[in-house]
Amino acid sequence: MSDDEVFVFHINYTGGEKAVSKEYPVFRTVNLDSDFLLALLNHSPRFKAFCRSQKAGGTRKRLYFSRLRTWKTHLPSLAEQQRIAAVLNTQQLEIDLLKRKCDTLKAQKKGLMQRLLTGMTRATV
Repeated sequence: MSDDEVFVFHINYTGGEKAVSKEYPVFRTVNLDSDFLLALLNHSPRFKAFCRSQKAGGTRKRLYFSRLRTWKTHLPSLAEQQRIAAVLNTQQLEIDLLKRKCDTLKAQKKGLMQRLLTGMTRATV
């Protein structure tokens, strides 16, 4: 379901069974790399176009599992999927690290600005 016509897929990395609403289908991959499929479903322009053409509902858009099952695409071999997923996962880790660094620098800037504005620190020109 989506409020903005963007459907986002997730993987349960925690293991075990979880309670999930029947409104959100849960499925397993067989002979397919889950991380590769996740990237494909969340970032492929062709899949996004497919979703837009298949959506149903009023305010909250739905992509029914029966319609999702009709989507066809060409997939590389499992070994290639795993290599692609490994590269994408490494890139995501780097992005997350850079975001944390950026957040840290923003917090430092905020603190410095506060010290400058209160006169606790003087700037020299």
